[in-house]
Amino acid sequence: MQKLHSADWVDVGMLESILNGEADVSPSDGVVTVNIPRRNKIILDDIEIDPTLYVPTTVDFEQLTPSSGSATVAVSPDFP
Repeated sequence: MQKLHSADWVDVGMLESILNGEADVSPSDGVVTVNIPRRNKIILDDIEIDPTLYVPTTVDFEQLTPSSGSATVAVSPDFP
């Protein structure tokens, strides 16, 4: 039986609140992905894109070391 990964090392709700986004926890590796909606003007090849078309900024959080009060975490933002 394969162990299910979880994000018990971080308060996912707090991440959502701080970043004002929606979080998802990967069941395969426990990576927490937060999608943060864009509220500013988006210009792509001189064409303005409506931010309501959901072009989010994505930030991934991955625990690298086991937690006993604190943990080492990799954070990877993806700026469109």
